[in-house]
Amino acid sequence: MNTPAEHARRMGWKVGTILEGEPIVRKGRQVEDGRVIQITAIGEASVLAKRIDEPWGESSWDFTCRAWRERQ
Repeated sequence: MNTPAEHARRMGWKVGTILEGEPIVRKGRQVEDGRVIQITAIGEASVLAKRIDEPWGESSWDFTCRAWRERQ
């Protein structure tokens, strides 16, 4: 099983890494805007991150619903 934490480690993402997520498009229509998050913790199986594009608190994230890339 590929957990969010395993995926983050494989991608070389660490605490403090800022990621940009692509908007979600279904049936040719954008249903959700892109996201910008900063990783705050990587556990055995989970990743905690906070959104930096909106003032939301820290929460658990996975990386399955959209394409993510590290912000340079």
